[in-house]
Amino acid sequence: MRRALTALLIAFTSASEALTRHPLRALLTGFGIFIGVLSVTLVMTLGEGAERAVRGQVEQMGENLLTVRARSDRASGVGDEVAELTESDADAMLRSIEEIDAMAPTLDGMVRAVVGEKNGSTQVVGTTSSYFRARKYKITEGTTWDASQEATGARVVLVGPTVVDELFGGAQAVGQSMRIGRQLFRVIGTLSEKGQTPFGMDLDNIVVMPISTMRGKVAPSRPGEVGQIEVAAKEGVALDKLEKKIAALLRQRHRIAPDEDDDFNIRDQSRMAQAQQGVVSVMKMLLTSIALISLLIGGIGVMNIMLVSVTERSREIGTRLAVGATANDVLVQFLIEAIVLSLLGGALAVLAASLLLGPLEGYFGWELWISPTTAGLGMLVSVGTGVMFGFLPARRAAQLDPVVALRRE
Repeated sequence: MRRALTALLIAFTSASEALTRHPLRALLTGFGIFIGVLSVTLVMTLGEGAERAVRGQVEQMGENLLTVRARSDRASGVGDEVAELTESDADAMLRSIEEIDAMAPTLDGMVRAVVGEKNGSTQVVGTTSSYFRARKYKITEGTTWDASQEATGARVVLVGPTVVDELFGGAQAVGQSMRIGRQLFRVIGTLSEKGQTPFGMDLDNIVVMPISTMRGKVAPSRPGEVGQIEVAAKEGVALDKLEKKIAALLRQRHRIAPDEDDDFNIRDQSRMAQAQQGVVSVMKMLLTSIALISLLIGGIGVMNIMLVSVTERSREIGTRLAVGATANDVLVQFLIEAIVLSLLGGALAVLAASLLLGPLEGYFGWELWISPTTAGLGMLVSVGTGVMFGFLPARRAAQLDPVVALRRE
């Protein structure tokens, strides 16, 4: 054991001396490994960040949320009649299905909101006060509207953090006025932060008002018609069973024959999250493949330089073999040289990746950190690359004939 450790120490010392004799060559060779490991580390970190963002979005919106929308692509078979959802449908769901915890009919659209000299495009949602419970919104300041304001179509709104920042300059928004179209609205509350989806949609760029106000003053529509219905299930309720009950009720209310398609769609928030996770996973695999290609190129560079090094140091190798070093001693020496070269590039890559996290967090809006698993994998990949691409040159060095090696200039 002691002899093995001594031999390993000698091999490490020899490898380090060989690398310091040609620092520029070592630096350029390690740079290939640096790029490859940096790519792998960043791809894995961004993938983990995107997955956390998707999970966080689902938790904030509610894993128990279903969204019912009218289908615009269904042929109704009754002249030019268009499929629609109504507030009566929503009321019927709440009365008939006990598994529903909260339900909110909504109308939505994009508008240009104006505050003083500032204006911006924002999503506007007209709904009932139960919307905040269904979508798990918290009121950070102010309050929501009351039943009388909802019934009379009062011009009151609640705004998201992005609207507060962009139109009110981050100042107190509650009690202030904002204009949408030709109508003036009073801000009575601000909403909690939701953040962005993994694909860049800002969930905080939102204005919420009573559905009667939306219908009468912002987006005129037929009485009772809604764009979608948000349904939050009670704790522990299986969404697939609730979805079947909602579908059965709506088919009955809309008088849909057994052989006809539904005139509505029901979206499960958790299934949407799974679909997003699938997209993230595919992108992660694709980018990882590209990163591994760059790592392969870096490994080939290591092997190239090591082969050149073996040729240049033939006399040194021959001398070592002549004075008693074994073929395994030479093999280990050159393997260690390749591993040190790769490990240095990998360590610098992990360090560089950690320095890039700040700008990437600002760009993507995700919480990013390099997990111990990712950092360990990056270093393991470095060592593996050194072993894989350093073995052939090391084996060639170990198989040199001492007499032939000593004759070379």
